Amino acid sequence: MKILIKLSVVFVLGLSILQAKAQTAVTLKGKVIGRASKTIIIIPGTTSLRAEDKPTIPIVNNAFEYTFTAKEVAAYQLVFEDEYEKGAWRPVIVFPDQQVIELTLNTMEKHDQNVIKGGSINKAYYAFMHLSENRYQTITQTLSKERERLYEAKNYYSQAFENVMAEVRKTKDGIEAQPFYQKLDELRKTGNDLSPAGQQLKLRFDSLSNARYKWQYAFFNQNINISNYYLMFQDMQYNAKENRYLTMLVNETYKNYAIKFPNHLYTKIVGDAIAGIIKIFPGNQFVDFTAADLKGKQVTLSQAIKGKVALINLWGSWCGPCIAKAQHIVPIYKKYKDKGFTVIGIAREFKNTNALLSRLKKEQFTWLNLVEMDDKNGIWNKYSISNGAGIQVLVDTKGTILAVDPTAEEVDQIVGTLVKR
Repeated sequence: MKILIKLSVVFVLGLSILQAKAQTAVTLKGKVIGRASKTIIIIPGTTSLRAEDKPTIPIVNNAFEYTFTAKEVAAYQLVFEDEYEKGAWRPVIVFPDQQVIELTLNTMEKHDQNVIKGGSINKAYYAFMHLSENRYQTITQTLSKERERLYEAKNYYSQAFENVMAEVRKTKDGIEAQPFYQKLDELRKTGNDLSPAGQQLKLRFDSLSNARYKWQYAFFNQNINISNYYLMFQDMQYNAKENRYLTMLVNETYKNYAIKFPNHLYTKIVGDAIAGIIKIFPGNQFVDFTAADLKGKQVTLSQAIKGKVALINLWGSWCGPCIAKAQHIVPIYKKYKDKGFTVIGIAREFKNTNALLSRLKKEQFTWLNLVEMDDKNGIWNKYSISNGAGIQVLVDTKGTILAVDPTAEEVDQIVGTLVKR
């Protein structure tokens, strides 16, 4: 009996290692049906599609073959380049856990007919996706049809929300629209963005989502594998920030996955994201990090803001709303910068700083500017906005968070009460 127990433990540990260990080389062999696409982008599932370095796979005679080496077994995204350029795409997920993986890829509309053969992790991933979809498909379709009915009747959003949206449509770009986006956010935060009927429907959607998450994470706890770890990562990217119940489920489940896969990429990324959601909240301490300034010198945030009231501004040269928000901070910075207030800008850039330097020449962002290049420091993930553009966090002289994404008026008011007169 003791021998059998020992063998079982060795087998389980061995399976865990195999799930996290990459093959020396993996070949994707695929055929494409019903598409005129010429290339497929392939990037790790944790990498933003904004990244400049996006390897492509040529499609010749509706077929493709691509061999690559992965550092570890983790999800990769396959995105048809023509769809990406049009701004609407649906990635195909593949795990490099077998030397040859065969794919049959259809149009976006027939995405559910795709076939991915090869590897136990790919099999587990798509089996779960089908199981989840089939389990909740009927009720989801029912609620979606009800939402469409309210859309058509113009009875889903509140009149206040519709009025602001009408103003947004008149603007020329994201910078001009920023004040209106801010009003929309305020309506959402106060629950005034929806009509009474829309609010009732949202409650039903929220209830369904929480029931689905409860079932999903019970399944994840019973079936600990890399494919479910990736789905946990996805939840942290897209869903958890707006759902504290989901954050709780992920946090509890994560502990088991971190034990089984202590050195896997997802362990650090999901752990940082959980900490970000929990920590980036008024009353907590800000999350510290180190990043390079425009000359390449490494700067630690805690040292840069020590003893000052500070606005931590995570933004990007490509983010119009972020630029507009920062523009509104400029007069406040000038007003209080010699009285104990500072702003630290951290720009999320990809490949080089050309666009950033060009943008800074046009703006009056004369505060200290740091750079997060290609997400190397994981700063956006630490602040739980990996899938977002940016965030502003106001902290006091002790590093305690006072406000998250405050308006310029709120920044002015709060800073005015704290700095030297």
